[in-house]
Amino acid sequence: MAFLILKQANKAINGRLYIAGISAKVARFQNTSKTTQCLKYSGFGHLLAFCKKEPKCVLCAESHIMENHKCSICKAKKTSCLHLVPKCANCNSNTHSANSKACEIYLALQNKTLDPIIIDNEL
Repeated sequence: MAFLILKQANKAINGRLYIAGISAKVARFQNTSKTTQCLKYSGFGHLLAFCKKEPKCVLCAESHIMENHKCSICKAKKTSCLHLVPKCANCNSNTHSANSKACEIYLALQNKTLDPIIIDNEL
């Protein structure tokens, strides 16, 4: 639904919208590309704020967000280090992390041969 008057849009966003007696939450439209990467589960096509998936680290594909990534050897936090064995949460490759531009899933999305809706960590 689009609002023609900004005041009406803000009222719906700050409150709720009722359509045929059903209460609905309203959010401002967030334009994303197919290659927009979710920082929660490393997949593509949406933003963290709208993610309902289980977390997958961008660096190691473990069940935590990158903000909680920590090397067990050197104790480096939130970043890759010399001890990291990268794993892509999207294509399961052990040669790169999920934010690599070399990932076959990223490349397919960039070339428009995949729909981000079907991209899931359960490949």
